[in-house]
Amino acid sequence: MTDDDFVMAVRGLFDDPAALLDALGCEGAKALAAWGAGLFAQHDGQLSYRRLAGEPDAGATACWRPASGGFRYEIGAAPRPRALDVSWGEVSAYLADRATPVRYARLCAAVTAVREHDRAYVPSFMPFRTPEVWSEVFCRPWPKRASELQLAAACARDAIVPAAIPHPSLF
Repeated sequence: MTDDDFVMAVRGLFDDPAALLDALGCEGAKALAAWGAGLFAQHDGQLSYRRLAGEPDAGATACWRPASGGFRYEIGAAPRPRALDVSWGEVSAYLADRATPVRYARLCAAVTAVREHDRAYVPSFMPFRTPEVWSEVFCRPWPKRASELQLAAACARDAIVPAAIPHPSLF
C-alpha cells in the first residue's frame, strides 16, 4: 500500500461534504466507529467505486468493507490487488490533524448553506403565467444557486480531505 492509498481510503468515505461534517462531529474513535457502522449499513455493508483517470491505478476498483475496529480498503489493481486495514482511530487522528478551526468553520458554513437551500425548496402549486416566467423566476436561478453552494461545500471538503492527486474544479 502507498500513502496515496490511505489518503484515498479516507477521502472516499466522505464523497458527500455533509458526511464529513457529520463525522467531524463525532467525539473520538468510538463515536466515529458508530458513524461508520451507520454508513456501511446504508450501503448494504460495502462501498465501491472505480478510480478515475489521473488517479493512482486509474480504472481499478476500490472497495470499502467494515472490519473489526475500522474498515478494509481493497484496490483491485493489476497485476496484484492490495488491501489496507484502517482503524477508526487512524481516521479520527487524520481528520483532527487536517480539520483546522478555519477549515471546519468553512465546511460548517458551506454544508449548512446547502441544507438550508434544499430545505427552502417548495414546489409551486400555482402555475406560472408563461413558460418564460417559470424559466426566469425558478428554473434557472434555483439550480444555479444549488450548484454554487455544492461547489463551495466540495471545496471546503477538499481542504480537509484532499484528493491524492488534486483535480481542477469542474465549475
